[in-house]
Amino acid sequence: MSGYIHFADQHVHHDEIRQWARKAATGFATMDVEKGATVAILMRNDIDFFTLVLGADMTGAVATPVNWHLTASEADFVLKDCEASVLVAHSDLWHAIEPDLSLEIKEHLQVLLVKTPEVIQRSFSLDPDLCAIRDDEQDFHVWLEEFEPKQGEFPELQAGMIYTSGTTGHPKGVLRLGPVGVTRKGNYNAFMDGMVFLLAAPLYHAAPFRIAMSVFRSGGDVVLEARFDTRQTLELIEKHRVTHSFMVPTMFVRLLKLPMDERARYDVSSLVHVVHAGAPCPVEVKMAMIDWWGPVLYEYYGGTESGAVTYCNSEDYLAHPGTVGRAVPDATIRILDEDGAEAGVNQSGEIYCRLHSMPDFTYHG
Repeated sequence: MSGYIHFADQHVHHDEIRQWARKAATGFATMDVEKGATVAILMRNDIDFFTLVLGADMTGAVATPVNWHLTASEADFVLKDCEASVLVAHSDLWHAIEPDLSLEIKEHLQVLLVKTPEVIQRSFSLDPDLCAIRDDEQDFHVWLEEFEPKQGEFPELQAGMIYTSGTTGHPKGVLRLGPVGVTRKGNYNAFMDGMVFLLAAPLYHAAPFRIAMSVFRSGGDVVLEARFDTRQTLELIEKHRVTHSFMVPTMFVRLLKLPMDERARYDVSSLVHVVHAGAPCPVEVKMAMIDWWGPVLYEYYGGTESGAVTYCNSEDYLAHPGTVGRAVPDATIRILDEDGAEAGVNQSGEIYCRLHSMPDFTYHG
């Protein structure tokens, strides 16, 4: 049975989101979005994000999240590089970059705007005028209601095209050459029946994007946070009986800064799987989190290109502080020296890895 996406005071069933996605797919076709075309998404965490990804999938297009922290010139590069034919954006984000975008982008890009939700306006202290949709702009929700739902089955889970962040030079679009399945192998119940997944990390990053879409495809509940906030995170865990989450070490650091008596007010006993990645986690921080939340912390090592090639549970970490775990069953990892020969035990080198269950990729363009 499919679940819900919860966002502020909205609680939307997956079936309703799929219906919106079917309408979006019909609408995208009228904008000449064909198989292999790009639908760019410039949005913070929002329910509409799921509608757009599924709608693009059903059209055969590639959903491409754009980092909303980018400057206008940086966003301009990504929009050109991914060859976006359509951009769907939160209104304030579009209004912030639009004046400084290149003429090439402005002339060729079809833009649909989602009015920035009030919860996001409050969380980021945004100017309401920036968030309004102007008379000469196309409101995504008004546009969506013009179309009948596209019929047929949704395709297998697609990876979208995520742009690298930890990279040299310009970001690169990682384009998968096949669908990405929801794997339950080697990751300690990262996906399970009846799960409730809390997401405060931004959806334009690879891990939050893939995990959130996999939870949706698995029928689990997704609880979205507009912006990470320590008290709100704990409140949401207690309120929704959250079982799963993805976090980064900075979030742990901020959570641990709360006074002990305040931490004790919240019931986090529903948690069974909190995975973290994105940066090394200081040993003392992770030890403190395991002490607080119990042995529910998991860690992986990987990247946008590779996926998660190692996995580590709390027990392994407590026995080997600092580890990122062992290779998952379908991964190969090699440490090679400067000559390309395999390094010996306790010798440093460059990490080469492959997750065999992950479809091959190309850097777009």
